[in-house]
Amino acid sequence: MSGRPEWKDATSYSRDGDRTPTAWRLSLSCDVVITIVSKHIYYPDEWVFHCRPWFDAHPLKLPGTPENRDEAQARAIALVREKISEIAAILREVN
Repeated sequence: MSGRPEWKDATSYSRDGDRTPTAWRLSLSCDVVITIVSKHIYYPDEWVFHCRPWFDAHPLKLPGTPENRDEAQARAIALVREKISEIAAILREVN
């Protein structure tokens, strides 16, 4: 990957005509991808995010409105950053 990662619309649009984005993806590498989703089947009214292998449909405790998208993205990044920091600390103790 080259350049700074950017959030991209990852919405699967239905045929009802509503074109409001409900999913956004940030590819950090080929293996680390953060996706935030509103209108999730199990969490229809809030933002959740995925980032394998650590998070799967993890609630961000924000209403799933377009106005909260930036905050949802920031919270997801913070949680992934925290997890990576934990792993990096463990790796420093190896050997």
